[in-house]
Amino acid sequence: MGARTDHGMDAGTDAVVCGPLAVTIMPDGSAVVRMTASGGATAVASLTCAELETFEYELRRRLDESR
Repeated sequence: MGARTDHGMDAGTDAVVCGPLAVTIMPDGSAVVRMTASGGATAVASLTCAELETFEYELRRRLDESR
């Protein structure tokens, strides 16, 4: 994996990074999500395209509700 930046892209990858969260969209529309804890431990999860779309929808809906 590339070096993490605070926002934008992971150096050496096409991941979108915001703080400890990095999301890479794969060619088939699925996603690999990586989160790095302050101690350096990393958790990785894969989401299908449908799961990613559901997550995006729910995230946007909840953000809108919180405003």
